[in-house]
Amino acid sequence: MVAALVACVPHLEPAEPISSDRPDHTESAQLVPRGMVQVEGGTTVASGRDTRMASYGEILVRAGMHDALELRVEPFTYTTVSGDGAPRAAGVEDLALGIKLPIFRRDSAPRFVPDVSVIGATSVPTGAHHSRGDGAQPGAVLAADWTLAGGLGFGSNLAISRGRSGGERYWERGASATFGIGVSERAGIYGEWFAVRDTRDDAAVHVLNTGITYKLSSDFQLDARIGRGNRHGGSFGGIGFATRW
Repeated sequence: MVAALVACVPHLEPAEPISSDRPDHTESAQLVPRGMVQVEGGTTVASGRDTRMASYGEILVRAGMHDALELRVEPFTYTTVSGDGAPRAAGVEDLALGIKLPIFRRDSAPRFVPDVSVIGATSVPTGAHHSRGDGAQPGAVLAADWTLAGGLGFGSNLAISRGRSGGERYWERGASATFGIGVSERAGIYGEWFAVRDTRDDAAVHVLNTGITYKLSSDFQLDARIGRGNRHGGSFGGIGFATRW
């Protein structure tokens, strides 16, 4: 599927350096330039009082099919979960398919006007038994980016998805806010808050994290991040990359 997607994209030279949806949780409002394919991935390790988790791959393939259309495929993430007194579980996560569409582009508007896009996606129950969803789980994200003075940027998401577990349907809602600043032509740092809550649980999960990105070239970026959540004393860290052609 990924190879077929890559083959369908005509190659064009980009005008701007690479812009990725990682390493923060907040999705960017920017689309991959028309005619380009971008691959993002990495690894994350997390631990709480009773559990430990690691994910490998975290692959996201983004293809710029048009100035107003980005296709998205998440083909591979391998996770391991272990806990005190519990057997270890490991396997591949569900495939996910989606699109990103621009709603508004700031162009020459004032700085307080954002770029806005919407992402629609769904999981496909193809994963290992312990991580396979109970059917397709669709969702949508409204993403907004502001480019401010002094190399400072701000991004925000509102998200909603429809899940099912044990035959029970539920809604999951999320919100995020992230600030980033370029500290040199190649390096940038960010700080982020995000929260997720679903209708099965009255308590929301709140997470703070920070990280750095470093561009080795206009088409290749490395990243690293650390963070901590409010549930079960959880903390996490990870590294990753983004490249395009």
